[in-house]
Order: sequence, then C-alpha cells, then structure tokens
Amino acid sequence: MTEKKFTFKPQEIPTDAGCYLYWDDEGKLLYVGKAKHLRKRVSSYFQKTNQSPKTQLMVTKIAKIETRSVGTEIEALILENNLIKEYRPRFNILMRDDKNFLYLRVTNEEEPKLEMVRRVVKDGSTYIGPKTSARDFRDTIKFCQKFFGVKMVKPGQDYYINQLTGHQVSLEDYRHNIDRMKRFLKGNTAEIKKEIRDKMMLFASEKKFEAAAKLRDTLESIERSTQKQTVEFADMIDRDFVNFHRDGKDIYLVRMAFRQGRFRDLNQVKFRGEELNEDSDVIRQFLAQFYEKVTDFPREIMIPAELSDREAMEKFLTQTFFGGLKVELIVPQIGDKKKVLALAAINAKNQAEKAKVAALSQAENFSKALPELAEALNLPEPPERIECFDISHLSGTHTVASMVVFENGKPKNSEYRRFKVKTLEKDKIDDFASMEEVLRRRFVRTQANPDFKSKLVMRAVESEADWESYHTIRETEIFRPHFGEDFEYDREHKDEKKAKNHPMVFTLEQEIIGVVRLDHSSKTRLTMRVFGFDKSHQKSGHGTTALQLIERYALENEFKSVVLNAHERAVKFYEKNGYEKNFWKGDGRPEHTNPMGKKLQVKKEKWVLPDLVVIDGGKGQLSSVMKIFADIEIEGFNPKTQVISLAKREEQIFRPGSSAPIELSFDSSALKLLQRLRDEAHRFAISFNRSLRTKSQTKSILDDVSGIGGTTKKKLMQTFETISGIREARDEDLLKVINKKQLENLRRQL
Repeated sequence: MTEKKFTFKPQEIPTDAGCYLYWDDEGKLLYVGKAKHLRKRVSSYFQKTNQSPKTQLMVTKIAKIETRSVGTEIEALILENNLIKEYRPRFNILMRDDKNFLYLRVTNEEEPKLEMVRRVVKDGSTYIGPKTSARDFRDTIKFCQKFFGVKMVKPGQDYYINQLTGHQVSLEDYRHNIDRMKRFLKGNTAEIKKEIRDKMMLFASEKKFEAAAKLRDTLESIERSTQKQTVEFADMIDRDFVNFHRDGKDIYLVRMAFRQGRFRDLNQVKFRGEELNEDSDVIRQFLAQFYEKVTDFPREIMIPAELSDREAMEKFLTQTFFGGLKVELIVPQIGDKKKVLALAAINAKNQAEKAKVAALSQAENFSKALPELAEALNLPEPPERIECFDISHLSGTHTVASMVVFENGKPKNSEYRRFKVKTLEKDKIDDFASMEEVLRRRFVRTQANPDFKSKLVMRAVESEADWESYHTIRETEIFRPHFGEDFEYDREHKDEKKAKNHPMVFTLEQEIIGVVRLDHSSKTRLTMRVFGFDKSHQKSGHGTTALQLIERYALENEFKSVVLNAHERAVKFYEKNGYEKNFWKGDGRPEHTNPMGKKLQVKKEKWVLPDLVVIDGGKGQLSSVMKIFADIEIEGFNPKTQVISLAKREEQIFRPGSSAPIELSFDSSALKLLQRLRDEAHRFAISFNRSLRTKSQTKSILDDVSGIGGTTKKKLMQTFETISGIREARDEDLLKVINKKQLENLRRQL
C-alpha cells in the first residue's frame, strides 16, 4: 500500500486575511502563520524557487492545510499569537521561560504591601516587571524595604522596615513612601533624588544632623545603584533594545530597557525554534509573546532585523498590549543605539555560554550520580528510570500524592502523576496508609504489562474437593457473619447451579484460600455475588489482587463494569480499589448492602516498570509500602532491592529487611540526585494539594445540582450574577437558560 501524497490545491484557500495552519500526517500542528491574503501567502510555500531550507523541510511534512479568516491583518496577528500559545507548533518560535517571569506586586489596599509573584492579575494592584532573575528581584525588594520602609504581604519577610526614618511612620507617610517607591521603580530616579536631597537640607538647617546623615547615605546608595551606565540618551525617551544569539535550536534573547534615557533593566529569555528560522521570524515571535508579559511599555523598540509587516506589528503591540500607547519599531544603523543593540547581542551570547556550561556541569553530575547510586545500593546497573512518591495534606484535608519520574538523572515531566487518596476518613492523618494505597494503585498499572504475574490464581470450581473448600469458606467467612447462626446454610442452593452463575476459587500455591461467584446475567456488567477469603488469609492484601484478577476476567469476557452489593464493613475496601457507591441501583437487601461498582477501561495505560522507587520517609514508611508486594510478582522488578526510602532529618537511605541505614556524604552526587527527586515530588504534591483546596474554597452550591454542568452554571451566573439572584429569579426567566428538569433540581437544591 503506497502512502498518499499531499496535493496542494490553491482554489481551496480563501483570499481573506487570516491564519493558516499546517498539519502533518499524525495530526500534529507543524506551523501557524498569518497573512493579509491567505491564498497568495500559502501558495508561496509551494513554489519551486526561492524557498528557504526551513520551508523546504516543512513542506515535505504537510498533510493538511487549515485556514481561519479574520477581518484585518491585526486580527490575524492576534489569532496567530493565540494559536501558537495553544498548540506550540514545531516550526514556530516558542518561548521556553514564560513560566519563570517574576513581577513585583504593590497591593491595592489602604496600607499597600509588596510581594514577588509570577503572573499579573487584574486586581487593582500595581505590577512592575517582568524580571527573569529572582536574585535581582530580591535585591530590589531589599532596597525598597530599606529606603522606602515598604512592608511585605508576608510579615515574616519584613527585614528592613523603618531603616529610612528610624521610627514608626504614620499611614499617610507610609503611603507617600509607597508612591515614591513606585516612581523610583518605574525609572523616575531624578524626582526621588531631588525629594531626598531637599529633605536632607531641611534636616541639616534644623540641626537634625543624624537624620540628615541617613538621607545622605540613602542618596549616595541610589546614586551608586544607577550610575553604572554604558550609554545615556539625552532625549529621555523610553526605549527597549532587543537582540538574540542562536545555539542550535535554542535561541537566547535579551531585552535591555532604558527609561528616561537611562538603563533600568535587562531580561533574558530562552526560545525554541528550528535552526532554519529566519531572524525576522525570531523577532516577530519575541515581540508577540514577550510583551504580553510587560507592565511598563517603551515608546521605541530597537530590533536587529527589519520586519516585512513592521507597521502591522506596531499596531498589534499598540492595540493588544500597550493600551493604545503608540510604539515604533526601529532598526538602528549607526551611533549609540547601534552600540547598545550590539551590547544586547553580547549579553545574549553570554547567556547561551552560561547555559552550555551549566548543562555540561549538570550532565557531569548526572554521569557521576547514577553509577554512584548503583554502587551504594548494590544495583547491577545504574538506574535509568527512578520514581519518587510523596504525600501532601493540610491538617488531614485533601490528602494527595505525587509520583515524579527521572530518566537518566533528568526529570521527565510527561510521566509525572498525581493521586487523590481515596480511603482515609475525613480529616484523618495517616501517611503510612496513604502511601500504601498510592503504591498499590501505581503497581496495579503493571497488570497491563505482560510481565505481571500474580502468585494468586483464580479458576473455576472443578471437583468435589473444590466444592467442599468453596462451601466451607463461604459458610464460615461470609454466610455466618452476615446472617448469624439462626439461619441454615444450604450447600445445594439452586443459585450455585444456575448457568448464569460461575463459582470460582482463589488458590495460593495450590491451596484454596478464597472464593467468588460471578453472575453473567447482564451483557454489560459482571456481578459479584459471593466474595471472601478464609480467616488466615484476610487482611493480607490478597483481596486487592483477587479484585484485579476478577477485573481482568471481566475484560476478557467483554464486560464493561464490575458491580456488587457490598456489606457495610467492606465499603472502605472497595473504595480503596476504585469502586464507587451508587454505581448501580443494586438488587440486594438494602438494610445490609451498598450498591457499588467500577467501570473498566478496555485499553489500560501501560506503565513502564521503574529501576528504582524512592519513598519520602523513614523505616516505618518503607515497611508499610512493602505490604503491597506480598502477593504480586513482577518479572524484572525486585522490591527488596529496588525500593528505598529517604529520611528527611539525617538524609539516611533505608532498604527493606535492613535496620541499618545507608549514609552518603553530603557532597555526594548520588545524594544530591535523591534530594532533588524528593524535593520535586514534594513540590508536585503540594501544588496539587493547593489546587484542590483552592477549588473547594470556590465551590458553588450549583456544583451539587444534578444535571447542571460547568457551562450551564456559567450561563446562570452570567445571567443572574449571584446565587441569591438565581434563587429569587422567576421560573420563566430561569427557563430561558435551563430546561424544566434542571429547574426542578435547582429549586429542590436551593
């Protein structure tokens, strides 16, 4: 079968302004571009002459072209920018460090405070930034606290308050200092210096020499902090200089910001792009992606290459990001502006060289860490895939876990996983039980792996001896505890012989230790009628493995779910294994049972086995998680040698079966790698816990109304603004947004 070749048909491309999207044969977006005339622009890619190497490479991969028409070239630029951020196509220039931008936020309250944040929110606060160096911002915060007396959002960070005046200031004076600080941070140093100089002279005339001396020191400090200028511009225009340096597919860009003629800030940003991207493409995408983050805009931006759509880009920046403040893009040819632009290129090259040295250093550390870790743990080979687990909660609420994955010593973010702990009672704190549940759920995934083997076997009842064991376990461990001694157990009950029922036994090394009866009467769901183990094998983990075998059996027989009528004492057990209450209506005795069930996924995700599992905790945590391996056997994975825990206090490594910890030196590359793993798992778990708490705090009463989803809830809130507004609305008004059934449910809930 020959591969179908893409054929370009110009007549299918509209002549409007808009965006074009190139897709490959796997459905991945290759490139997004914009054009004033889509047909002309797209056709140019398929001309046999004047093609750049990048275009030649990209055209060979195109399998589908999609176009989106808009009204103007400016609208096309806006759409292009949004599509690039959403899809991150391979052949476009993409910002790598957009999550690392930092801002100083001055809060909008009676007593404004300062904090360092990572994103701008329209909350009335003043934002100054972005910065790409946390160290620089910490120095700025220190300066602001020391010389303006500004307070921090977190009181524990108020290190330098009152050093300017030496005493507690009034609210009026404090707000005045905040205003001075804002002007200073935005580049108006002349105004601040004059104000301090005038006040210093006043103190001197009043013979307050100590206060005057403090202001003199302040003035000298400000002079020192602003005097390191390579160039000053007498015209006092706010302007930025943008230049870059390439290193393969990595593009390092630098923005040098001049305000009122003086150098005020420098941003370093890393982009990813194909080596064959043209310089103009790099500049265009930087302007479109970076200036969305900026809060203090220039009137001029100096760039190293001319843009074919310069006027459209100027309008795009002016209208989209700059709030109507007109900006001009200029390619300087001579003079100081050309020199500063060259200086920006030097800074970009230095950034690339630093990144290369850091990468080489990190690679060297990794090359040392993995063999060193293998030697310390007596592993046959350095561990390529390491998984680390951590638990997070806030006073027992929203208990979650994280799994982070490092491959060859480097984080593999795409393999990270988050878990909600399902089996703990509300507000209960039990990290041991939480970790045991999460590890069990993680290794259940290996059942999709053909290497998974269970010591426990499930098979049909075949002989009289099987029937004897089946009835003995069923009567003593299920029937008597459930019905008591007054009821007669009938071994010849007709249900056991019905064709729809399938009595099964669980064997461990040929010994029958458990039973189950599976009901095939439904075409879509498998019903468990009997399920239990003999007393000596209860609470050993075999029950979970048995459920896994039942679920595998259900999938093999094309059932979509497993359901049962759970006894109240077993509800927690089933919940722990992913079964939900009220999954079906049930058909058992309601005073004794809880209908539960689980939807089965026909195509289970195949998880790769780790070479090493790291648990955040000590000996107790490690002993707890080892319980899950009591009844499963995974070929190629030995928990006795491939599971360890790392205790926080002394940084000790514990292994199963050994009370003596392994202690590595604090400068050990192996220990540093384990610490980095643990810290990353901790960060990932905390972020998940925080996000759940945020969602719960913003939970609406509408979330509990049956039949009303997110879109309908949004429409209701947009129409009636508040819950009270919805509650007081007339039925006829509500029916314009929701249907009668939803209205009934809404009135019942509210």
